Amino acid sequence: MKASRFRSAILLSALSLVMTLGTGALGSPFLRVLRWITRWWFYWGSLPIIVGGFILADQNWIALLVASLWISQGLVVDIFHWGKSWFTSHIVGVFVGAAVFAAGAAKILFNEGVRTQVQLVEWISKLPLALPIKTEILVGQLPSMILIFFVLSSALGAILERRVLFWIFGVDVRFRREPDLLQFRLPDYFLWIGLGSLAGSLWYDAPAGEAVPLIEVICANSVNVLATLYFFQGLSILEYFLKKIHAGIFTRVFGYMFLFGQVVIFSFVGFIDFWVDFRTRWGKTKEPLKL
Repeated sequence: MKASRFRSAILLSALSLVMTLGTGALGSPFLRVLRWITRWWFYWGSLPIIVGGFILADQNWIALLVASLWISQGLVVDIFHWGKSWFTSHIVGVFVGAAVFAAGAAKILFNEGVRTQVQLVEWISKLPLALPIKTEILVGQLPSMILIFFVLSSALGAILERRVLFWIFGVDVRFRREPDLLQFRLPDYFLWIGLGSLAGSLWYDAPAGEAVPLIEVICANSVNVLATLYFFQGLSILEYFLKKIHAGIFTRVFGYMFLFGQVVIFSFVGFIDFWVDFRTRWGKTKEPLKL
């Protein structure tokens, strides 16, 4: 690696770390660009050094966040580079990152004496957080919350990686086999998974004091994750529509302000796209279809 490129890699590594620590998911596009511009030994070799430093400083949760996000986004780029599809690379990256985080969190909690669900509820209730739902319900939703974080991270990485590459290096690159994100659409079978999960989550209402059946917990978590995925499908539909009408800056700002205030509505828009097929009905745009 040339000296100038090595310096750029060091600076980008530092920026990726700062963005990950400061914003969490927004570190993803910087990590992807770092993986794109560096050799494998630099990207993967940096990980144990950085994580080891946080562990030595007794910052285990920060070490876990950095490690899981670093692994997740690195795998997305590597698997795509190996010739697998864009969708496959993101699925693997999301699930591996979530698995690493879940396993690491379980290990940290075990070391802190948290070994049962009751102890976990007590541990969370002691955190200085204003929770909008009961702690017991939150614990049951933790698997989907972890997956949603990595879905969000991968989505932001996919949307912003080319912009970050342009902002930092002044290079506008379209990667081979990269899909048009304005045409993002989940496979049709996700619809039936979603309907089945929704039915399963509503099938049995456990009486107060009775344990919630495992199948209901699994289905409820599945609904949460699928709602997030369909939100991003709704987001692509909104951006397609804004390009179709040649929206100005004011309309775009208003549209996105409305979007993030009505998350459920846009998840629903993404969901019914299976039947409505908005983008086909609206026809092709005259602008290049790029996010």
